[in-house]
Amino acid sequence: MREISRESDSPPKLSFAAQTGDFKLPKKIDFFSLPRPVQDRFLSSAHRLARPLPILFVPAKRLEPYAWIAGAVVAVVAAIVVTRLGFGDWASALAHQRAPFVGIYGILFAAAAFAGLRAITIFHRPKTLPFPSGTYVFPSSVIDATTHQLRVWTMRDLESVDLVPTPLPTFNFTFTGGEKLSIRCADIDKAHKAEAALTAARQELAKALEEEGPRSMANVDPLFGGSVGSPIGPTEPLVRVVPLWVRLGWLGAVALGLVLAPVVWHLRNASSDAKMFADVQAANTVTAYKAYLAQGGSRSGEVASTLLPRAELKEAEQLGSVDALIVFAKSHRGSKIDSEIAASLRKAMLGELDKAKGEGTVTALKAFSTRYPDHKVDAEYVEALRALYMGALDKYKAAAPEKDGGQAAAFMQRVLGVAAKSGSPIVEVRFRLRPSKSLANADEGVKKSKYFLGDSSLPSRYFAVSKLSGNEADLAKALVDKIAETFPADVLAAKLGDRIDGDALPAFKVPTIVVDYAAEWSRTQTVSTKPRGVYVGVNMQFEIGFYLPDNKQPPLKVQTTAWKNPELWKFKDVSDDRESKIYDAMVDTAFAQAQQKALELLFKMPPAKK
Repeated sequence: MREISRESDSPPKLSFAAQTGDFKLPKKIDFFSLPRPVQDRFLSSAHRLARPLPILFVPAKRLEPYAWIAGAVVAVVAAIVVTRLGFGDWASALAHQRAPFVGIYGILFAAAAFAGLRAITIFHRPKTLPFPSGTYVFPSSVIDATTHQLRVWTMRDLESVDLVPTPLPTFNFTFTGGEKLSIRCADIDKAHKAEAALTAARQELAKALEEEGPRSMANVDPLFGGSVGSPIGPTEPLVRVVPLWVRLGWLGAVALGLVLAPVVWHLRNASSDAKMFADVQAANTVTAYKAYLAQGGSRSGEVASTLLPRAELKEAEQLGSVDALIVFAKSHRGSKIDSEIAASLRKAMLGELDKAKGEGTVTALKAFSTRYPDHKVDAEYVEALRALYMGALDKYKAAAPEKDGGQAAAFMQRVLGVAAKSGSPIVEVRFRLRPSKSLANADEGVKKSKYFLGDSSLPSRYFAVSKLSGNEADLAKALVDKIAETFPADVLAAKLGDRIDGDALPAFKVPTIVVDYAAEWSRTQTVSTKPRGVYVGVNMQFEIGFYLPDNKQPPLKVQTTAWKNPELWKFKDVSDDRESKIYDAMVDTAFAQAQQKALELLFKMPPAKK
């Protein structure tokens, strides 16, 4: 390492650098503001066409444009990152970015464009300079000519210069006031040559400063202004030509930001919305669709009218509750998925109907219909009822009479049809005792007998309603029990109904078995000497008919007559209430015969015991 000491103490009077009046280092001079002779001199030196030749020239390193490029990349990456914030995330508040993000995109795109233009400008800068861009070391000064704004350190202000022989040897210049400047050489050999040249140049500078002559100063100072320009050469200074895109690049960057920002913002939100919609469709949950609606997605109409109700319907279906589906259907009347709701509700109703059918009773089916009156499965419901009634009919056919040509089975089918249609299983058993035409004559006949014992001998008193109601009840019970044995109680169930009075049969409201009978004197009279008494023979005429409501169809009928005479021998030892017991026995056997006929009318029965 060597040191070159300062030898001069005043600048050349005619140097342009000295005429700036700037006493701070470095001195700044706009090349294009110099007179044409000075410009030409500097260009001749820079291009090594005339003295002074540069002792050392270090071409400008173009690191700055890469920094600007890096800045542009950072701005673009930042814009990309901003676009990804909440992108397609239906749970994020940034899924749809609001209007302020247009400003953010504008700033980032403008910054990226401006940084890119700056990089291009710096790359283009050497083309705008008439001299090689770099740092020059002349005998009179060190000139940073990387731009048109020259920075000049005059050697008269140099205090020392050191050469540091590193792999990239460096000259460290120290100027008055502590100003420092470092210049790196390409290799050590160049550095040594430059060091030797600097020593010689310092001597040449000292001599020129002593002489202060134009020729001697021109040999050491490329900015020397004491010479006169060529009389035949151009006199106008060189003018810096700056392209419009360089001068107004910042306006272009702002304009680009203003144009791109809303476009990117809109496209980003549209893409985010599309992804968000695809994601919520894939999730297909109520939560996802509600979140999409909260975001104000572009397809909110479709979500609100179709997709959300469909997802809610799915959740209602998963509950496995018909009631939940009914509530859902009521709250979504007029929905665009009405047909889907109806189909789902129908499917659920069919499931409930299957459960009711599984119980195998009309009661279960009716309970289903009562619980869900608007079940919309009428055909299936009716068919289920029909199946139960047809099953009951099939069971009945096995118990129906075999010798009636199927009349009982055909009639019972109509009875079951009435029961199914009305929804009531009730069959009534009713009795009508027709007024006797002859018992009054029988009363008169016994009164004439010498064995007449008073009112107790009158036969009519033993065939009054009050005396026969018990027999009616027994006959009705036999029919009720047999029907209950054959049919489920919710298909057909018989009960004793009200008595029928009058000559004409009423219009029946339910299927009705009518036992229509009368007791008549058989014109016989029997006396008992011991114990004394007089009795008559009776024939009881029964007509048993099974009627449908309103008597619109012919009834199923059977008739029987029981001829009964008093069987005194059975009561020869009876003295108390003997007349009543004799006549009751006659009535009992007559009703037993009627009961057998009534059961045989509807059922296959074993022969009656004699």
